[in-house]
Amino acid sequence: LQENFDTDVAVIEAYNSLACDIPFDLFVNICSIYKTNTFHNGICLEMARFNHSCWANAECVWNDETKTRDLVALQDIAKGDEICHSYLQKLLLYQDRQKTLMEKWNFQCFCRLCFLEEDEMQRADLIRLEANLFDKTLQTQNSVCNSSVTQLAAVVKGIRVFNIIKLLDGSFDEAAKRIWLLNKTDRINLHDIAAKGNEYSELLFGRGHKTTQL
Repeated sequence: LQENFDTDVAVIEAYNSLACDIPFDLFVNICSIYKTNTFHNGICLEMARFNHSCWANAECVWNDETKTRDLVALQDIAKGDEICHSYLQKLLLYQDRQKTLMEKWNFQCFCRLCFLEEDEMQRADLIRLEANLFDKTLQTQNSVCNSSVTQLAAVVKGIRVFNIIKLLDGSFDEAAKRIWLLNKTDRINLHDIAAKGNEYSELLFGRGHKTTQL
């Protein structure tokens, strides 16, 4: 609510300071369109046309090599099927997803994930790992031993592939630092993490991308 209030105040101040020769309602409409369709580095006119799904069949990602925002298919998409990507940057439980979507984009989602009756305990575990990643406090000792990252990423629906790659990368780096302490099973898990990271990176960026080749 505070964010919406601050935005409303900013719109009024901008309208008054610009001395616009258009009606205030039209100005507000333009600002609303901009707010709901912009990305962190500007508006992508074509990308902004795609709708949201919590369980997306495509993912929007910034390509550092080409300096473009790309939309990548995550699965085979049949002719006539709608291409959707997730507007959410982090994995969330159902109620939190709906709350965020309503507050930021003013709609309720009815995608296949939101109709799926599932035990969200596994989702909560992955949310914790993902939150630690974003907070730069990822503790991966148990993640490697239990293969929790690879297992959860395979089961939990709706997590961004880019975030999976970062989780796998963090798990691999931390485990590699103490590889001499790992037993045979943990070394196999480490190999699986590297292989899975390569698989997801190739899906999102392509085989020749620097991230995949790492």
